[in-house]
Amino acid sequence: MARRIFWVYIILTFSLIVFLPSPSVFAEERIEGMAVLEMAFAGEELTQEQIESLTDDIRGRAAELTNFRIMTKDGILAILQGKHIDLKTCDEKCEIEVGRKLKADMLVASRILVSEKIFYIRLKLYDVPLASIVRTADRECKKCSFDKLKQAVKDAVQDMCLGEAEKGRGALLIETKPFGASVILDGTPMGQTAEGRPLFFSGLMPGKHKLRADHPDYDPAHQDVKVAPDIMGKVVLELAPKPGKLTISTSPVKARLTIDDKEVGETPQSAFLPPGEHTLKVAVKGYKSQEKKVFLAANSFTRVTFDLETQPDKKKVQSNEAIGGPMVLIPAGEFMMGCNEAVEKNICKDDEKPYHKVYLDAYYIDKHEVTMEEYQKCVSAEKCKKLDESECDTWTGKEKITGGKRLLGVFKKDTNPVVCVSWDNTNSYCSWAGKRLPTEAEWEKAARGTDGRKYPWGKEKENCKYAVMDDGVKGCGRDSTWAVCSKPKGNSPYGLCDMAGNVREWVQDWYDEKYYQGPPTNNPQGPLSGEFRVVRGGAWRGFSWELRVSNRSRDRDSLTYNDKGFRCARSASE
Repeated sequence: MARRIFWVYIILTFSLIVFLPSPSVFAEERIEGMAVLEMAFAGEELTQEQIESLTDDIRGRAAELTNFRIMTKDGILAILQGKHIDLKTCDEKCEIEVGRKLKADMLVASRILVSEKIFYIRLKLYDVPLASIVRTADRECKKCSFDKLKQAVKDAVQDMCLGEAEKGRGALLIETKPFGASVILDGTPMGQTAEGRPLFFSGLMPGKHKLRADHPDYDPAHQDVKVAPDIMGKVVLELAPKPGKLTISTSPVKARLTIDDKEVGETPQSAFLPPGEHTLKVAVKGYKSQEKKVFLAANSFTRVTFDLETQPDKKKVQSNEAIGGPMVLIPAGEFMMGCNEAVEKNICKDDEKPYHKVYLDAYYIDKHEVTMEEYQKCVSAEKCKKLDESECDTWTGKEKITGGKRLLGVFKKDTNPVVCVSWDNTNSYCSWAGKRLPTEAEWEKAARGTDGRKYPWGKEKENCKYAVMDDGVKGCGRDSTWAVCSKPKGNSPYGLCDMAGNVREWVQDWYDEKYYQGPPTNNPQGPLSGEFRVVRGGAWRGFSWELRVSNRSRDRDSLTYNDKGFRCARSASE
């Protein structure tokens, strides 16, 4: 009989644990841990015993006025033993760090200062995970006996927890994930949460209340709370992110598309995906397959374009890379793109802003601009168009001549960069060499590295020591281009030559003056179409401000000049 009663008790107990419905989070439930640090006091007016007594008052009053689980004094001492923390000199950063060591959700720090026999009491309530102060309270105690001081400390705790609410009313701390959500209480808008700053509502009537949080990029969160009289509670409203929209296009148009290792059909295609990183792969017969990682924010729109390259013969690629000269590996990772107004004051153009973070996969890029000799080999192979000097805008050293005059011989030296090439000419050469034009982002990272520098060589003022430029005399006195890599002191952090001078360089992207205002942050490919192509870098006859790595210029893809050339790139995965 006794054994039967024992098993009935076990089964009933298990049923209560497992099968009771989950209650809503009520403000009167003790849901998070609060640590109360020993009061900081450096004077002689209070003994250590009195300081401990005041700390116990704070701990006891906080237990009465909040729904937090209060850590015991012994528990705190055991964790902090041997940590050598002096609370008398501990600032806010130090107090937050102590809260983290205690693994507390909330932390109360207190301090008393004495001046002219007046006791000044200061209490701070921290949200430790948010690393911020969410409530403070201040009290003064004049002609203060110890009993009056104890009461003043208790009153300060009440101010911190309940504000100026009348007796019998409750209070709520409301945090949203993410911050920036609008909070509605019983149908009334109450404000918006900020980073590190939960909303505080006091004077609430006891009983049930309806909370809602709205955010444009997240689905609304709803929660019922029960406010208890003379109690401060905390509620965390977690909003579910809305999916982001991803549009994928390729050239050629139809390619097999895989998203996160799942085949989803052919491009072009749009998909709504959960926020986070996604892996895209495209493949089509006769072209090199490509893979990109894309980070999708909540309720965002991201456009990804794949410009697939034909699959070249490996022997031919090896031969043509030798023609194209050495290439430099640029490792995968993030860099800051655009004009940094904190460094380049008053010179940032609108199309260079804002300064923004970009992630690029690893890639190779030519160490130097394609030379006259290298381009001529492509012409001899009948894969590139012969330079049409009669159509090239030419600077003679004294005047600009458009067409009708041959390119000056000084420009035609084998080791000088090729000029008078249109965007189509450059694309033909890179394709023949088994490469492609670099994207605008690839060009800028190769030029500036990851430290946000103003020039490829750093921050030193531009002059002919670093670049072939116009420093009062065009081409540093030669009125023409120089042999590539003639200014090694001006090399980029990755060792690339002439990223700021000699000739301006065509890149792959179409130009859009507002593209930086909302570009993809992963491997941006530029707009899908446009009227102009982007041109990067300064030139032998350009202005000094054009040498900045963030400077953007544009041109029609059919126009040619004797200050414009190019270099090629290719993905590291190829």
